[in-house]
Amino acid sequence: MAIDERSEKNISTLNPKLQPLARKLIETATERGIHVKIICGNRTYAEQDELYAQGRTKPGSIVTKAKGGQSMHNVGCAFDVGIFSADGK
Repeated sequence: MAIDERSEKNISTLNPKLQPLARKLIETATERGIHVKIICGNRTYAEQDELYAQGRTKPGSIVTKAKGGQSMHNVGCAFDVGIFSADGK
């Protein structure tokens, strides 16, 4: 099974031990008719701080409780999954 380019790019930023698990998640979901993509993997502290500011000092809804250095994304041990329709949207 081929993994989409976006997911593979994000998976490649993860801890090597987590990478096969992320791929297995996509494979298992696909087998069950669920179209998923890995939409985010490793984040820099600055990227995490930008997300933390959202809904606090910047417009938008709060999306995280973790500042840079407090998120498992900062060490490649977390990823975000998006669920998409069959046409990828």
